[in-house]
Amino acid sequence: AQVDGIFIANAFLDCSVSKGWTIAGATVAHEIAQETSDFFLLITEGGLNTLWALIINLISGISVFIGAAVYLWTKPGNGTRGLVLAFSGGIYVYIAATEAAACFTHKRLSPKMKLGVIFLFILGAVAIGLVLLDHEHCEGDPEAGSGGHAG
Repeated sequence: AQVDGIFIANAFLDCSVSKGWTIAGATVAHEIAQETSDFFLLITEGGLNTLWALIINLISGISVFIGAAVYLWTKPGNGTRGLVLAFSGGIYVYIAATEAAACFTHKRLSPKMKLGVIFLFILGAVAIGLVLLDHEHCEGDPEAGSGGHAG
């Protein structure tokens, strides 16, 4: 969740305020689904009661603000921003490859469930692709002359 805060903070730093709010809104939409699934995982397989599951989800949600605050407080330069964003994106790839894909490949899922998982994966990929159709690079630090690219 701290990674989400880094992405949001960077959007406000390097992009327009409008783009920052767009990224924040997309992150909120993603977090609602994420925290809902985390909640049900905590009360079923985690064995927690409802109150503790809500407290843990609240702490997890607050970490978005912590990530954004630390990122803004450190005021990273363009090179550091690029490295931090690449590392943060890598965290998502790691989680997808080790947690989500492992669940799909190592659990016994019915053919219907596997088709549902594949469909939802494709739906998510298409949604990301549609967002990228309107992709634009942010300007970053104009003094660095990076043209929207770090380094």
